[in-house]
Amino acid sequence: VQAGQQLVVKTNTVDVREVLFHTLKVVKLLADQAKVVIVLDLSSEDLPAVIGDSLLISQVLINVLSNAIKFSYPGGRVDVVVAIDEGT
Repeated sequence: VQAGQQLVVKTNTVDVREVLFHTLKVVKLLADQAKVVIVLDLSSEDLPAVIGDSLLISQVLINVLSNAIKFSYPGGRVDVVVAIDEGT
């Protein structure tokens, strides 16, 4: 989002796994070029859907993963851990 632009949020039911796998595909080339391995740890195969904007969630994940890759050493790894917080 550029300065001065209004952020438009389009909420819907989001399949977390789908957004996550799409995001990992997007950053895979960047990770390969940096010689960094991305390791996915899904603690639960049955993740619940969430209400949110799938595009914005994906953009946040891409930003976080891109930074993790950028600041990792060649031969390093980025761990992505997805878990359900039973406390909420």
